[in-house]
Parts: sequence; C-alpha cells; structure tokens
Amino acid sequence: MSLPLLMTFAINLSAHVSHSDMAHFKELVYTSPSEAMMEYERLVKRVDENESEGAIAIHRLALIAAYRANRLEDIPKITQAMTDAKFDELNGEIKANALLALGGIYIYNEQLDQTLWHYECAKRLDPSPENAIKLNVNTVIVYIKQKKFSEALALLDSIDESKIGSRGRGVKRMLEGNILFFESRYSEAIKAYQRSLSFYQSEEDMTGAIKVKHNILFAALLSSDWITYDRFYNALHGDIIENVELFGRNWIDLMHVSAQFQRQRITQTQFEKAFLDITAVMEADYQDEVAELIERLHLSIKPSVSNKTQYQLPVQLGKRWCSPSN
Repeated sequence: MSLPLLMTFAINLSAHVSHSDMAHFKELVYTSPSEAMMEYERLVKRVDENESEGAIAIHRLALIAAYRANRLEDIPKITQAMTDAKFDELNGEIKANALLALGGIYIYNEQLDQTLWHYECAKRLDPSPENAIKLNVNTVIVYIKQKKFSEALALLDSIDESKIGSRGRGVKRMLEGNILFFESRYSEAIKAYQRSLSFYQSEEDMTGAIKVKHNILFAALLSSDWITYDRFYNALHGDIIENVELFGRNWIDLMHVSAQFQRQRITQTQFEKAFLDITAVMEADYQDEVAELIERLHLSIKPSVSNKTQYQLPVQLGKRWCSPSN
C-alpha cells in the first residue's frame, strides 16, 4: 500500500539551481529514479555553497531516489553529505525535516527501530507543535507496518485536522484507509480513500492523488466492487495518457489483469502469463504490493518481480545531528 510521508518544506534556492530545476528533479525521483540519481550528481555540483537549505533539500530528495532506484548502498554517502559539518548552523526545523526523510527510508527498508530513533532525534531538534504533527503522522505509518492498528488509529485520531491543511488531511484520510484496508474492511477503506482524494485534488497534488487512486483500485479489486473499480481504472488510464512516465504504471496493469481474471474475462493460462510478464519488469519498490495481492487473492503463482536489494542500512545514520551539542 502507498504510505505517504510528510517530508516537504519550503526552500530558498540560488540562481544556480532554480525552482524549476528542483521541480524537475522531484518529478524524476518518482517517475525515473535512476535518472534522478544522475541529476542529483549534477545538482550538488551546481548548488551555491551559501544556499545550505537548498542543498539539504537536494540531498533529502536523493535519499528517496536512491531507495526507489534500488541503490541502498548510496544512502550512507548521501546522508553523510546531508549532515556535513557545514550545515550544523542550520535551524532545528530544517534538520528535523531531513531526519524525517531518513526515517522514512528506514521504514521502506523495514528497519523500524531506526525510524523511531531518528524521529526521537527530530523531536528534540524541533519541539514545535507543527513538527510533532508530522512525527505523529509518520509514526502512524510505523504502527501500520508493525500491524499495531489500534495504536495507529488512536494516534491518527489525536491529530488536529485544523492544524494540518488540505494536503495533511489528505494524508490522514489515506492512512485511515490503509488501516481499514489491512483489517479487510474494504468498503470503509474506499470511503476514507475517496475523502483523501478530494483533499489531494483540491491541492492539485497529482502524485498524492495517483497514490490514493492506486489504493482505491486495490480495495475495489479485493472486494469485487466492479463499479468503483471501473471508475478508478478509467481515471488512472486517463492519467497514463496525460503522463507517459506515470509512476506505478506496471502496478496498475497488474491489478487490471488480476481484475480481468477475477471477472472471468481471461483464462487462467492467459492470466498467469500476463502476471509473470508484468512482474518481471516491475519496480522493486512494488514487491510488497505484489506479495499482498498474491496473499489476498490466494494465488499460487510465483512471480519474478525484482527483489529489493538485501542491504541493511547502517544504524543511526543521522547521529551527527543527534548529539547534545546539536
């Protein structure tokens, strides 16, 4: 399931790296992470040394690109650059946001104790109510991964929606939907996702909206809600036409061939061939979704989806900012 992370913050950039450069880099992170890593090498050479905040933003996005490109071995090097001594004078808010991103990478790598360790550090660096909300939202994600659904829901309910804006409310409803999904309460999950989608669309956040549509499609598929399924498959197909590089396109195709099989529109032989063909070229970061699909549809099929690199990240990568002096 898509697990959103609240990791964005405003930045000031020099003429060497413009806002359009950063927008392009961010798009590559989600649509072509390998290319994003090459762009990262170019951007870090161009960013003005006096623009520390902009440099941190570049490194922060590179963490996500490295994970999505299955280049976990690059993450320690990126983190070392991000926490370099020349950035020590930055304020706690900027450092906390960077550690929030790093904690998210540990989530993706199933090193949840390290996620929580970095979140505690981020809390000390920036004890503001605004940062506490972001940390609580991301801690909900950890609880979901740990299958602590009652704790996740309680913490989610404690977040004051008047403090988080439309996009934050979209994230909150998406996480509520994820909890309901994992409890197999698909109809309720779809309703939560649809509320989430309305918030993302009000912010014109295409990336967030597409993630929510993925989840609606998955819940509709598993609950055989074909009216909802067809509506959102058609919506995603429209997104594909508008954006050829749409991330998750293979995942959409995999859900659709599964739906076609569930609806008896293709034979088992056709389904298994299509399933194996699609998973053979899928991005490694959809491995968990594929496993979830196989388990919930009780399939005996064994796909050849690319495995995530089995690389255990070193612990406490952000420790330079976590000592009492910082």
